[in-house]
Amino acid sequence: MAEQRERWFFLLALGVIALYVSPLFLLGENAHIRVHDNLDSNIAWYKVLSESGKITGPLDA
Repeated sequence: MAEQRERWFFLLALGVIALYVSPLFLLGENAHIRVHDNLDSNIAWYKVLSESGKITGPLDA
C-alpha cells in the first residue's frame, strides 16, 4: 500500500513538472516563463542601509 502511494505521489510530481515546463516545449523560443529573481534589488537595498549606517539600527529607522 505504501509503495503504491509513493508511486502515485511521484507520478503526480512528474505531472506538475511537465505541466510547468510544457509551454517551453510547445512554444519554443516564444514561451514566457517567470524567473523569480530579486537578488539585484536586495544587494542595492543592503548597500543603501550599510552606507547610511542604519543596517544595525532599530526596526522603525
